[in-house]
Amino acid sequence: MSETIDAAGRIEALERECAKLRRINDVLMHRVESKTSDERSGYAHFETALLLDRKVRARTRDLEEAMDLLQVTNARLAAARRETERADADVAAAMEAFEGGFALFDAEDRLIRMNSRFAGFVPDLAKRMKAGMAFKDYVRIVGEAGDLVLPPGHDVDSWCDARMAAHRRRSVNFNAQVVGDRWIQVSEHRTPSGGTALLQTDVTDIIRTEREEREKLLDRQARLVRATLDHVDRGLIIVDPAGRVVAANIPFRELMALPARALRLGTRIDRLVELLERFGLEDGAALLDWMSEDGRREPLTLKIARRDERTLSLTAIAMADGSVVLTVVDITAQKSAEVALAEMRASLEARTAERMQALKAARDSAEKANAAKTRFVAAASHDLLQPLSAARLFAASLADHELPATEQALADRIHRALGSVEELLGGLLDISRLDAPDLTPSLAEVPIGRLFESIATDFDEVARRKGIELRVVPSSAVVVSDPALLRRVLQNLVSNAIRYTARGRVLLGVRRCGDVVRVVVGDTGCGIDEADQKAVFEEFRRLDNNKGEIPGMGLGLAIVDRACRILNHDLALDSVPGRGTVFSLSLPVMDYRTREADKTQAPAEAVRLDDVIVLLVEDDDAVREGMVRLLEGWGASPMAAASADEARTMLNDLGLMPDAVIADHHLGAGDTGLDLVREMRAAGGTFLGVLTTFDRDPALREAAVESSLFVRYKPVDPDAIADLLMQVRPGASAALT
Repeated sequence: MSETIDAAGRIEALERECAKLRRINDVLMHRVESKTSDERSGYAHFETALLLDRKVRARTRDLEEAMDLLQVTNARLAAARRETERADADVAAAMEAFEGGFALFDAEDRLIRMNSRFAGFVPDLAKRMKAGMAFKDYVRIVGEAGDLVLPPGHDVDSWCDARMAAHRRRSVNFNAQVVGDRWIQVSEHRTPSGGTALLQTDVTDIIRTEREEREKLLDRQARLVRATLDHVDRGLIIVDPAGRVVAANIPFRELMALPARALRLGTRIDRLVELLERFGLEDGAALLDWMSEDGRREPLTLKIARRDERTLSLTAIAMADGSVVLTVVDITAQKSAEVALAEMRASLEARTAERMQALKAARDSAEKANAAKTRFVAAASHDLLQPLSAARLFAASLADHELPATEQALADRIHRALGSVEELLGGLLDISRLDAPDLTPSLAEVPIGRLFESIATDFDEVARRKGIELRVVPSSAVVVSDPALLRRVLQNLVSNAIRYTARGRVLLGVRRCGDVVRVVVGDTGCGIDEADQKAVFEEFRRLDNNKGEIPGMGLGLAIVDRACRILNHDLALDSVPGRGTVFSLSLPVMDYRTREADKTQAPAEAVRLDDVIVLLVEDDDAVREGMVRLLEGWGASPMAAASADEARTMLNDLGLMPDAVIADHHLGAGDTGLDLVREMRAAGGTFLGVLTTFDRDPALREAAVESSLFVRYKPVDPDAIADLLMQVRPGASAALT
């Protein structure tokens, strides 16, 4: 078609060119013929004639070629026109051959063409449909024609809006009902050029067939539902949303002992409630009120007391579609069982109350005894730790004096021995609190290597005297645990291993297992029979074959087990009689620090606290004197006070605040070191605060931390005090936190 148009254009251009040449030729000939004989010579006439003859011949040839091309083009154009007409006829025939209706709209939603069946479904449509009609006008004609059965809840305007909204989708397919119970399937598809192909197919036969099959299925389902309802083990009534009975099964009639004609389908709910009340339903008004409620309803349960002393339970359940299901069950046996159970429960509660009262009395007695034991152990430990703490401070002050090598070594051994005794007594104080229900471990980072070295120092001499090897494998692991309790656990395990090993060795090491490490204490001792492996963790329980040979009270492993449970560390035992025993406990690991880094650290600088003023508040004379000597040995200027009042007087007389305050928590007369430090801070004092105490209550530690106080438990480690005081030296940059 496009080639034919191009050829016609070229022919038209050639015709215009030929006409132009003719006009030029005529003008030239007229000019030549109009000149006089005097004006032109014979040769000029001849030359002009030749020139004109050549031009005329050239133009004539061009014109003949153009005419030939015009004839060919006209022939092609006629052929193309015939082909177009034939194709158009074929398209029209194909559209008419389509069994349904077909219409084509362009990209501007304008009607291009349609077949005769397209308007047949809506008779009024054929009169008004024409080429160029807008799609929205077509929709409006269909909606207003009156032949379309509008869906429920729609009028013409809302249906037209919904139809246009669907038209904007790329593909549309829906069924529409027209008068006479006929159904039309409407399909829309987009063409490549952006137009719309609209198909309409009569699916009345399919819809009717499906409806008949559905009705047959519903009938079969109704019979199945009826049979099912009649075979359930409880009575059922179904009430539709309009409040009428639509189903009642046989068990319901039997349970209620209703006459055959007493309840019919279609009975209203009020009539049903009246009937049920005659047969023993209690509070039928409540059921009617529940039925009249709107929205979501919780199930309602009522009682039916029959005259024959049978008891029934009626439950009303609201369904999503507004219908209600009433269920009736016989609960006579259940009621009898409930009465018997209530009587039994009353008797049991009385006996239980008596037993609980006796148990409470026994528990109170046990708690009093346990509290008394704890107070005794705490008091005894406090009385023992106070002089030991003073002795350790005096021994530490000796280290700052220049002594001969022999005396210096003796002072060091005394210092270490006192430290071990203090730690053991501190551990005893901690263990005495293991029975407390509110005990909370103080978790911190614990370098395993340093702990192993300390334990090796404690037990090297004991193992050497017994002739066995104590092998400690170095470790760079840093774990999370309570340092004091973990040390006590490992001390007990190593001590127990040495005690029950006659020859060979005891091993203390670590195995890495991902995010945890397993601390292992193994020996080559006598081993433990499998039957005794649980019993060894009981208090005062020792192996029968060693009772007379090995000293001890049988508390070590019991303490280990209880401490591990408090710390949440898994404890395991693996033993082979005659070959040895391995204890292991799992600890969460923080990181691994290379021992090379520890070795390359600079040696600790000597403790010098020149120009540092320290206020020491301690009510124990020996501890106060030992701490004063220790501070003076470091070059500090101590101000010692035996009570809070004496400390206040001293501060008022001097008119200055110290660089650091070391205060015992329990100062007597109701005063505490914590209150004293808070009072000094409120007065504007800025200093490093250290609280020393035997009290390991977590609440006290939290209160001290909230007041920016460091807590050091007695007996106090002099090195720990020195590390803190070094922060307040002139020029020190450590943050006091």
